[in-house]
Amino acid sequence: MRFRYLHASCRTPLTVQRYCPVHEVVVPEEEVVRGYEVAPDEYVVVERAEAVAAETALARSRRIDIQAFVDQGEIDPIFYDASYYAEPRPEGRPAYALLQQAMGRVGRVAIARLALRARERLAAIRSYGDALLVQTLFYADELRPLTGLALPAEAVPPRELRTAIRLIEGLAEPFAAQRYSDEYHRRLMSLIEEKAERLPAAAEEGPASRLLSELQASLEAIHSARHEPA
Repeated sequence: MRFRYLHASCRTPLTVQRYCPVHEVVVPEEEVVRGYEVAPDEYVVVERAEAVAAETALARSRRIDIQAFVDQGEIDPIFYDASYYAEPRPEGRPAYALLQQAMGRVGRVAIARLALRARERLAAIRSYGDALLVQTLFYADELRPLTGLALPAEAVPPRELRTAIRLIEGLAEPFAAQRYSDEYHRRLMSLIEEKAERLPAAAEEGPASRLLSELQASLEAIHSARHEPA
């Protein structure tokens, strides 16, 4: 669920402006550059043309380069990011079907590189029903290490551990995704629908409605002019 930020007094969607606190001005788009921080308050600027050239070269590549085939169980779930269905072009349907069925037989997933939203991504591709499922992966250096976390080091008493294990086993059951739903989303949508029903039917005519009204007024004016007495 995504919200738009509105001006409370008029319900107009707000725009994002880039503000420079040094010059105390809103910076126009043509004066914005990309910078990578290499040290505190020290940046290397990547020119717009350089960034566009790199993105364009990557976007033109529609290849999915398979690097290896691995057992799915070897991929720790922490590496998974987002999932997409892959759909073949007409000329690629035979190869798609061959790969999907072969991977389904051997039970392995492909580790591949692909361009997605102007960025090279690592992905795991596996057979899912009659389709290929592409699951983007985080690179290893994108994961936060456990070092530095304030984790408990105390030993757990054996009796408490046994009690906790019995509790876990007592609640164990097969996973059924359909049993779970987003309660926050459901309650919020219910509230939105309730509020939407109380909105005025039409606060303002849209362009099409205004045009129709204007045409109707013009026709009535012409009709009146033609029937005025000479």
